[in-house]
Amino acid sequence: MYDTKIHVRVDRDDEPLYRRAAVLATDRLNAYSTFYNGRKGKTEIDYMALIDVGLMYERERFRSDSEPFVKSMKKIIAEIEKAMSEE
Repeated sequence: MYDTKIHVRVDRDDEPLYRRAAVLATDRLNAYSTFYNGRKGKTEIDYMALIDVGLMYERERFRSDSEPFVKSMKKIIAEIEKAMSEE
């Protein structure tokens, strides 16, 4: 990130995820740094980028939450089966 090398020990399977996460974080930091250069301090820019990445995570997590969909589908299927058995 930026020009800092961060050494971490990770599972080999997770290494591509860590690399992509580092690229994402660097891209967001660079975007905020470019936009707010000279108007905001480094710490504030870091926090803004962190919130941006957190928001991306929360949006994706919300989109991936299938429980409400599964509940709705079970209810619809039960209603269809009930209607079909009454005929």
